[in-house]
Amino acid sequence: MSSNSYIFNKTIDTNANTDNGIGISINYGSASGAFSTTNDVIFRCNAPVVAPAFSSASAVIACGSTINLKSNYTGTAEASLPAGVTLDFYDSLGNKITNPTAVSTPGTYVAYYSDANNAGCTSPATTLTVTAANCCATAPTLTATTITNVCPSQTVNLNSLYSGTLPAGVTLEWYTNNTHAGSPVATPTAVAAAGTYYAFLNNTAGACYSPASVAVTFTKTACCLAGTVAPVIN
Repeated sequence: MSSNSYIFNKTIDTNANTDNGIGISINYGSASGAFSTTNDVIFRCNAPVVAPAFSSASAVIACGSTINLKSNYTGTAEASLPAGVTLDFYDSLGNKITNPTAVSTPGTYVAYYSDANNAGCTSPATTLTVTAANCCATAPTLTATTITNVCPSQTVNLNSLYSGTLPAGVTLEWYTNNTHAGSPVATPTAVAAAGTYYAFLNNTAGACYSPASVAVTFTKTACCLAGTVAPVIN
């Protein structure tokens, strides 16, 4: 049978006088062990017989960001696919990606069309490779360059100015200088001392630092520590 990635197209003779036969042969190799296989023989599938098309099968995630796996998709518009047919993405372990427009983990992904109306039959797959950018190459992007405490709190959370997603092996560190000299701020989520701070991405796996972020100025607002409740006198 002429196959197209396990799809046998037009191999059933619909002549009423033809006794069609279908056989499935599985080669489990020579290693011992327990094996189990489930096969579906489907006589109708509305999923396209071609794999989803992409302008590029590779992409790079910017450090601390996400990537849209659909951004390079050039196949049939999803809205124009047959009823019940969807464009699905799975990771290398076979887990379906719930939100392919915001993927933050590098790795190998597969995309194919799936027909929910016909036993979930699928089209051939397209393999996509996602790699991570070097976190030491770009300074962290911050949402503001100034920060002020809100009374009664006398501290600020410097980390709140960074909205990225840190990859594994990368930490966000703050220093009072733009060369990451000395020790980093011990508790950046509760900084009490006013001054100027700089953020760095520390790629512990690669043993390198990113360039410094823009300077962040912490202006401290004086808070009245007497409280807002009058003393009670018996």
